[in-house]
Amino acid sequence: MNNRLASTIESISASPIGVAQTLVLVAAALIAYVQYRAFKEENRIRAILAACDRYDTDPVVRHAVQVLHLRYMKPADNPDNEREHAIVSLWNYFDSIALGTMTGSYDFDMVRRHLGTILMVWYDEGILSETHMPESEFNKDYQSTRWLRDKLQRYPRR
Repeated sequence: MNNRLASTIESISASPIGVAQTLVLVAAALIAYVQYRAFKEENRIRAILAACDRYDTDPVVRHAVQVLHLRYMKPADNPDNEREHAIVSLWNYFDSIALGTMTGSYDFDMVRRHLGTILMVWYDEGILSETHMPESEFNKDYQSTRWLRDKLQRYPRR
């Protein structure tokens, strides 16, 4: 059996067409592998973004967050609880968009055209000052949003 394999290899290497076919086959296998890895990475990123998005969109998680936020973050009689939670939810949304843009899952130009002005207005109008979160904590927690805002500043608003 080894002799048959050796003679097959010799015949392929002896023929220019056999060598070309082998090179094409190896190249096709390499391209398929690279595409598979890229597809797998893109699906991983999309799954991560979808999981992060559940914080604000899943009704069960949303209810739990609201209950805990109201109970532990501020006194229950404070009327700003709901407003602050809404602001934090909005920043979480912007941060998930920013993360997707940073990783290349979302196209920056599409994000800029669709949400650029909206994000800049919310950011620049000082909505952050209406939360009790210090700016240093905001910048630490929402680094991706800060990155997207800085990138959006290079373009004129519509």
